[in-house]
Amino acid sequence: MPPESGFNVEIANFLLLKFALLVGYRRVRGHGLELEVRGEPKNRYPDLTIIGAEHIQQLSKRNIICLSMAPPLLVVEVVSPGEIQRDRDYIAKRLQYQDCGIPEYWIVDPKTQTILVL
Repeated sequence: MPPESGFNVEIANFLLLKFALLVGYRRVRGHGLELEVRGEPKNRYPDLTIIGAEHIQQLSKRNIICLSMAPPLLVVEVVSPGEIQRDRDYIAKRLQYQDCGIPEYWIVDPKTQTILVL
């Protein structure tokens, strides 16, 4: 996959800093968190994830939330430019995150300057 645009990274970093102030830095994970999902691909790497307190210890050895674990509290994706990427964020990821029982999913769309809260 091509690297994220600089603007997308700026948005994700801004949100990471804001959420870290709200819920504490240990409960906020950036793009490096691996999230196991059903379907293809088997793993996603959200732009931003808010984890529960129970995840902190579980993630100390490996930064992955498996299907056997409680789902994260919030997943945020910043839509990358291009139709394929838009479909991936609006359709494929949305269905996979819903299937995992993630209670809240945000789609931040720089092109339309909107945030869709699901």
